[in-house]
Amino acid sequence: MEELRHSFEQMKGTHELFGHDGPSLLYVDNCCQTSPFWKSMFPTLSVDNAGTTLLELPPKILYFTSKQAQSGEKQLDVILAPLILFLDKSEDTVFIGLDTEWVVNFTTTTPTLDAMPEETNCDDIGSAPAEQVASPTPSEEKEDELFFEEFPSMSTARLHELNLLKQQRSSLVSRSRSLSRGRSSTRQQTSASRRRSSPQSIREPPETSPSEPQPPPKAYKKGKVCLVQLAFSVPEPQVVLIQLKPNGRSESDFPSLLSKLLQHPKAHFVGNYIHFDVGHLNEDWNAKIHEDHWTALAPFCKERGWIPKAKIGLDALCRVFLNKRLDKSEDVRVSNWGTVLKPEQQEYAARDAWASLQVFIAASTRDVEPFTEARLQIPNTLNDPSVKLDAFHGINRPLKECAAQHPYLPPFAGDMHKAMFIWDPAIRDQVDTFLRMRQPNPTTFDDMLRTDEAYLLEVCPQIIPPPDILVPRLQKVFADYTNPEFKDHKGNPLMTPKVIDAFEKLLVHARKGCLSDRPGVALYFPNKKKNKDGLTTYWCARGTSKLEAGHQKYGKNSSWNMGPELTCSSLAVQRHRSVFSTYSRHLKTYPSLPPSFHKQAKHSS
Repeated sequence: MEELRHSFEQMKGTHELFGHDGPSLLYVDNCCQTSPFWKSMFPTLSVDNAGTTLLELPPKILYFTSKQAQSGEKQLDVILAPLILFLDKSEDTVFIGLDTEWVVNFTTTTPTLDAMPEETNCDDIGSAPAEQVASPTPSEEKEDELFFEEFPSMSTARLHELNLLKQQRSSLVSRSRSLSRGRSSTRQQTSASRRRSSPQSIREPPETSPSEPQPPPKAYKKGKVCLVQLAFSVPEPQVVLIQLKPNGRSESDFPSLLSKLLQHPKAHFVGNYIHFDVGHLNEDWNAKIHEDHWTALAPFCKERGWIPKAKIGLDALCRVFLNKRLDKSEDVRVSNWGTVLKPEQQEYAARDAWASLQVFIAASTRDVEPFTEARLQIPNTLNDPSVKLDAFHGINRPLKECAAQHPYLPPFAGDMHKAMFIWDPAIRDQVDTFLRMRQPNPTTFDDMLRTDEAYLLEVCPQIIPPPDILVPRLQKVFADYTNPEFKDHKGNPLMTPKVIDAFEKLLVHARKGCLSDRPGVALYFPNKKKNKDGLTTYWCARGTSKLEAGHQKYGKNSSWNMGPELTCSSLAVQRHRSVFSTYSRHLKTYPSLPPSFHKQAKHSS
């Protein structure tokens, strides 16, 4: 995506020149992987729909890889030695934000080895075994716990549901393969496939039906702590990221000055759920952090009556005390912290430690308003992604994996569209009331939907519902078409392994809200003219069809044998006309040519 940065910088400069604000919502065909690029390109995408901005980081962020931290410790000593000297000279206790990261595995059985599993992102989850699914680190999984104890962890519930779906997928894949090859021993192949795919480090659970209830997955820490994040406000604001050897076996592999800093009597560490971090540091590396030298943020705030219970995530604490938020992007959270960190991983890790310190300072020194229930009732829309997956490309992902001539492909595509979109409830009731009172030919909305759906598409907008409604609708379509009876004349099923895998990945995006419409953002606008019955017609701003048609138009430049300069000029004109038309075509003052002009132009051509 970096090759497009220059073009988008010019576009952003033009928008700013004419006084336009940056985009707050973006629809793309690859949302999760390209989200960091778009947010770095357009900072307004990092502002959520409640106006809460991302927590700013200090200008000084230092990152040391495991090799740099262990190569004689010279590079790390240059940073830690002055800090320890400052602690020695300080008369008061110095508060330091502390956080750690490690690689974990969510599984329903107990692992027997300490091997570190390979991590995956949301686009690779479909290829993981059913018994072993990669998940966020424990220090991040605890952030997903809801504010009140009676609700389960959102991340745990999602991964448990994904585990069940994978077990069903394993059975369906073996069944579809046996049908296509004319085999009848489906159950034996399923068992053999599970034995081959099950890692040796995990005991294989007894075979159960996908419909039977399964125990929720448990988190087990795999390997040692591999990253330590320290945030300082004195002597200067800075964050230090120190990566440790993931396979270190002794205390000699732990930086000596880091151990001295963690054991310093003047150092007091703060963090949310810090007892996990301190416990694992003491257990894995014998850090010997004294129990009186750390403070957990949530209990600290609860004792002062600012929050109702101590089960609250760091992101919510930032919203309460700093009016800021943290970026909890799934593609960064579910990443490998044992290798050299990418820039987005460094920023993510630094922000967690820095947020812990800033929340503690705010809770200790500032006057905070008394707690009210409304202050912690943060709606799910605040975590709604600003870079979303376009509905056309979302539906097309499983469809393009189907056989083009399969007889059940058209009804499958239609049911996918019906599951993705629902009619706007308020306008639907208005249209239904009108149709019942229409004279002549009174009817209902449901009857019109069966006889003349095009009529309704003009007068009633469609929306993509939130994940709690969208996911069950998509799962129902998936369950209906996994029936082995849906096969062509050659016996090939519609739901091949590739289709099932693409559908699972689509469900991951649906759960994260990448497909759902954002509440309060209008995507339908009224047209100037009415329909034949005098009802208001609407045009949709999603624009997928027009954009995809534009690709074909732009591709004609190569067939016209145009040179580079003429091609660039042609693209500039087409882009200008498209942008101007999109912005102005529905204004009352927008000029429109009479129909006679189009007839003359067609006749002359």
